[in-house]
Amino acid sequence: MAHPLKKTATRLCFLAGAPNARILVLADKPRNDEDRSGAVLAGKHQVLAERLLAAIGLCGVEPRQACEQVVLANFMPWRPPGNRAVTQQEVKLILPFVHRLLELLAPKLILCFGALPGQYLAGGDDSIAHARGKWLKVQTSSGSIPLLTTFHPETLLKSPQSKRLAWSDLQTFRNKIAEVK
Repeated sequence: MAHPLKKTATRLCFLAGAPNARILVLADKPRNDEDRSGAVLAGKHQVLAERLLAAIGLCGVEPRQACEQVVLANFMPWRPPGNRAVTQQEVKLILPFVHRLLELLAPKLILCFGALPGQYLAGGDDSIAHARGKWLKVQTSSGSIPLLTTFHPETLLKSPQSKRLAWSDLQTFRNKIAEVK
């Protein structure tokens, strides 16, 4: 059975970056720019994500420089119509594929942009205000993977006051990177 969002989205926005990377950055779902381009993150979201990751040493300092330590993916690889929230049924259909992705990539750490991945992979809160900054664990057949949630770049662009909280989350994530080396 085809996923219902596949019928309404323009493009699949699934995976980018270094597949052998230790760190998975997992965005919640594509937005309009991503849907048009087929990229995991595109436009202003991509530029800001690269800057955030560069600030904690995971990308080059210049925008669009390679992030060789990171693989990017979307939890939901198709944009919901009108950028609406995904439904329980849509998540239920995609969840086995996300678990398989985690098995194949075997990341050491996961940084989530948005609350959705942490909510369904590790039992986190569905509210970004409550989910952000808290370490959770995703269980896989080969063990558990630490997961931290922060704001999606879109949220930071719309609500710059959240950048201070995102920076705190990123520093927490950077400290954990040092522990798992």
